[in-house]
Amino acid sequence: MASPSAPAPAKPALSGDDEDDGWTVRSRFLVDPAAVLDHNAWDDVEWQPEQLERAQNIVKQQHEAARNQSSNDVDAGAWGGASDAPATHAAAQRSAQNRDLRDSSCDGAGRWDTFYLQHDDGFFKDRQWLFKEFPLLQIAMEETTLANATAASSGNGGAAKAVEILEVGCGAGNTIYPLLSSCTALKVHACDFAPTAVDVVKAHPMYNETGRVHAFVCDIAADVGESGCGLLNGSPEEEHELLGLQGIQPGSLDFVITIFVLSAIDPHRFPLVMRRLASVLKPGGCLLFRDYGLYDLTQLRFKPGRVLGYPNQYVRGDGTKVYYFNKEELKGLAQETMVPLNIGSGGISEAVDSSHGSDCRLIVRECDEDRRLLVN
Repeated sequence: MASPSAPAPAKPALSGDDEDDGWTVRSRFLVDPAAVLDHNAWDDVEWQPEQLERAQNIVKQQHEAARNQSSNDVDAGAWGGASDAPATHAAAQRSAQNRDLRDSSCDGAGRWDTFYLQHDDGFFKDRQWLFKEFPLLQIAMEETTLANATAASSGNGGAAKAVEILEVGCGAGNTIYPLLSSCTALKVHACDFAPTAVDVVKAHPMYNETGRVHAFVCDIAADVGESGCGLLNGSPEEEHELLGLQGIQPGSLDFVITIFVLSAIDPHRFPLVMRRLASVLKPGGCLLFRDYGLYDLTQLRFKPGRVLGYPNQYVRGDGTKVYYFNKEELKGLAQETMVPLNIGSGGISEAVDSSHGSDCRLIVRECDEDRRLLVN
């Protein structure tokens, strides 16, 4: 999505569907309206004004109902009359359940740990669509493989080069293992804040067979240092050590991948997380991002009791959080992310306008949005 000085575009997508049908993702376009029943889903469909208005009204009603419910939380338990006790008591119980659900969502790592204890590697499908959504990733891997082969055949090989990536929020490995299967010139760092997810990744046969995977537990949004909100005055190296970014030097990676991850973090931490993600990229490195888009069908189906304290943030039935992004918000977040000049060997000064002082901003190369039409 963005890089300090990337020469070519990387392509993100705002989408709420993590269960795409293999390589068919982003390939079905409704040209002839008469053919709408030919498939159960169509990509990149332009919304009509009435569709947007309907979605906006649903979200508005969710938040209004949530505010009303929050203001009545205390009164809901203060019933005394026999005639209205059952109904009011039921309301109090529902209110308490919703409040407990919202409170319990603070334990994000624990909730996701429970999720992976229950599902292991059987819930999410392998993301075979990665090269279609992020073509720059495939280009880099193919170019590195070719360069290694050319060097080896000419006798000037030396150590083989590798594209080095970090996936934050690796889950059960549904991103990294399809990538490793497709390219030998690839080294992968993978982290998740749920220890069970990391255990699942390490249990995969390819983990020890290839020797090209390094999986570890890390909460990229964690408070570190005395500031309680990241080491804002410390060096990237110090912050990486405290976060547990094992073996990853600032300014050293070609790609950082984050798929359906930022949406699980509280919005006030977005700038901190983006800065940390950007800090590990080398000059020309790219941040590849995909996440839930505003007015996704799953957002419109939430009940008012699931709305949290931030606009467009909700809590699911299992206590995990989800946030829905709009495109302009995401672009602004990336553009406001500052990267220190002194990271990595050689720094990144060539990417910096002098008006930026001692830091440079991420460059948004492309920010795309997929509004899908589902046919029932």
